Amino acid sequence: MDGVLEKISEWIKLMVIELISQNLESIFAGVNNSAESINAQVMLTPSAWNPEIWGMIDDITRIVMVPIAGIILTYVMCMELITLASDRNNMHSLSDVTQMLIKFITKTFIAVLLVQKGQDITMGLFDLGAWAVSHTSSYVSDTTAISIETSVSAIAESLKEAPLTECFQLLLLTGLAKLCIYAIWIAVNVILLGRMIEIYMVCSVGPIPFSTLVNKEWSGIGQNYIKALAALAFQGFFIVICVAVYNVLVRSLTITEDLKSSLVQVLIYTAALCFTLLKTKSVANSVFNAH
Repeated sequence: MDGVLEKISEWIKLMVIELISQNLESIFAGVNNSAESINAQVMLTPSAWNPEIWGMIDDITRIVMVPIAGIILTYVMCMELITLASDRNNMHSLSDVTQMLIKFITKTFIAVLLVQKGQDITMGLFDLGAWAVSHTSSYVSDTTAISIETSVSAIAESLKEAPLTECFQLLLLTGLAKLCIYAIWIAVNVILLGRMIEIYMVCSVGPIPFSTLVNKEWSGIGQNYIKALAALAFQGFFIVICVAVYNVLVRSLTITEDLKSSLVQVLIYTAALCFTLLKTKSVANSVFNAH
């Protein structure tokens, strides 16, 4: 009878050890795949990330926002004309009137061109951000692969000599760590999705702030809008830096028989990554003075 119970205990232990190994491999495979996924997502421009959504935003911009921008531009240019007339001594000088008209026509032409080509300017900023991200990713790509197959095999062998209760404790710990990693990576994906939705919202109203750039009193609206676009475009760059630092930290971990401390470190690093990804927007806004 004791021999049968011992055999059953050995079978249960082997099954528990196998589950622990699978949990460990799943945790670090999730780290690898998610890090690569983040790099791949932030390299995409709004039009490349989802062409269907971008097509809808582009239609809304042309059909809805451009006419509104035209109305605002008409008002802004009327104010500009009044300002120019006031600055030219109430048109007492004919040469000043000619100069004023040339200046006004030039400003109007530039304003109309900005409204018409606003989406091209927007895409140019995001193309620049994507270029910076892609070139940065090429330098940090070597840090994104984490391999622990050898460590997992060694841990599995050492656990064969451990008590069954300790194996169950490690199974519970690795299972909990696996769930926490998945929950954190879901939060990370929500952050990335929220960034793209914010980009689409900001891009959808582009003609309106672009229509204010040529007027001294109203130009602050357009300038702040361009700063916000630049911050969103280069937020991806800061995200890649966060992921690169995270992978270097995780790769520096030595997975030993003391799984508890190693898993706690992985959870701490992953939670820190999630927190810093949330901070990338404020960092980008601070760098570009966007508000």
